[in-house]
Amino acid sequence: MKLNRPAILDWVKDLRSGKYVQGKGFLKQKGVKEGEVQYCCLGVVCEGRVKWDEMNSCVFGARPLAADGHYTSTSFLPHQVQSLIGLSTARESKLARANDAGKSFEEIAQMLEAWLAEEELASNDGA
Repeated sequence: MKLNRPAILDWVKDLRSGKYVQGKGFLKQKGVKEGEVQYCCLGVVCEGRVKWDEMNSCVFGARPLAADGHYTSTSFLPHQVQSLIGLSTARESKLARANDAGKSFEEIAQMLEAWLAEEELASNDGA
């Protein structure tokens, strides 16, 4: 799956923005401090692309993802977001593991940029 360069660059910008408090294990969850919200790196890419229900599960766009109207996971990207950004399941898993192992948003942004550079190099070699 080819990464969607503009979407990935927007995600990298968001990861570096300082706007998001990093959390683990969930796309989005209540933080320790009153009113704080924490995001996994994958939750950051969902912000602005999905709707969140009261359990912080994702609902993509105007259409629900599951028969009951809710996305069935709070830890993994909705398939529509995964496709939109061009992120394979293997790469999604690598990012989730890196996030939950304590890699900073900056380190994760660098991973994403490295993947973009690899793809660009591969496409130039094949041209």
